[in-house]
Amino acid sequence: MVKEGYNGWANRETWLVNLWFNPVTAREVDYIRETLESDFYDMVGESNIYTDMINFNAINWREIIDNLDEADATCFYCDSDPEPNGFKVIESDCEVDCCAECHQELWEVE
Repeated sequence: MVKEGYNGWANRETWLVNLWFNPVTAREVDYIRETLESDFYDMVGESNIYTDMINFNAINWREIIDNLDEADATCFYCDSDPEPNGFKVIESDCEVDCCAECHQELWEVE
């Protein structure tokens, strides 16, 4: 089944981010999400033809994370292998992998 949208992605903006950055981990996606828009405006200014050509709100960050290669999954917080006792946690509205050690340190109350 072919997805609606652009080249198999939700839209052109999402496809472009994945194409140009080619993120491997959820941590990379989160970094891109945090810096892309501000870096763009630092380069081109606040309002001009270039700012009219991209809609940062249209980028589907969830889809990019969902399409990461699961075989390359690492803990979002420490980049270690999240298995065998891995967890899924919500970070910046996206589900990411978390190793048991980081999960205990960050999420479990003693």
